[in-house]
Amino acid sequence: MTCTQCGHENPPQARHCTACGASVEGDAGNRPGGRDSRSESQAAPDSDSKQRAVAGNDEGVRLLDSGDYEGAIAAFTAAIVLDPRFHAAYRNRAQTLRKLGRSREAEDDLGKVESQQAARERHEFQRGRGNFRVAFAWTAIPIVALGVISTAGAASEGFFFLWFAGAGLVLLAPLVAIGFAIGRKSRVAAGILAGFGVGILALALTFLANFSYYGGF
Repeated sequence: MTCTQCGHENPPQARHCTACGASVEGDAGNRPGGRDSRSESQAAPDSDSKQRAVAGNDEGVRLLDSGDYEGAIAAFTAAIVLDPRFHAAYRNRAQTLRKLGRSREAEDDLGKVESQQAARERHEFQRGRGNFRVAFAWTAIPIVALGVISTAGAASEGFFFLWFAGAGLVLLAPLVAIGFAIGRKSRVAAGILAGFGVGILALALTFLANFSYYGGF
C-alpha cells in the first residue's frame, strides 16, 4: 500500500505508514480483502440484496474454514455491502481479521454491530412508547368523555345512556388488551390497560357526581 504523503510502499495490513507515520487507512478498500466503509453505509437493502448477502456470507464461511482468509474477508465484505445491517457477516469478518492479526479492524467491526444493535433498541423503545401513548389515549379519552358528557347532561334523561356506553368500553378494554398481548404487542396492551384504569376512575367519579348532584340518572 502506497502512502499518499511520502510515497513509501507499506505492507497490505498497515494502518500507518512505516516511514512517515501518516494514516493509510483511507486506502483500505483498494487492497485485497480491504474494506470500503463508504460502500458499507448504504440504505436498507431489498429482499434480493439480502438473499445475495446471505449467499456471500455462506461463501465467506466456506473460505474461512478452508483457510483462505483473504478470500473470506472479501466475501464477508461483499455481503456487508449488500446488507450493511448483516450482523453475522460483521462478526465473521471480525473473526477472520483476528486470524490475520488485524485486531483493531476486528474491533471496529464488532463496534459497528454493537452500535447498530443499540440504535435498534432505541428505535424499538421509542416506537413502543409511542404505541403505549396511542393505545392509552384511544382507550381513556372516549370513556372519560362519555362519563363527563353524561354528567353534564344528567338533568336530561336523554344523556343517561352515555355513561353506560362508557361502562361498556371499560368492559371491552381488557379483552382487547389480552388480544394484543397474545399478538406480542405488549406496549399496546399496557397502554389499553392504563386507559382502562383511568376510565374506571372517571366513570366512578361521574357516577358519584350524577348521583350526588343530580339525583341519579
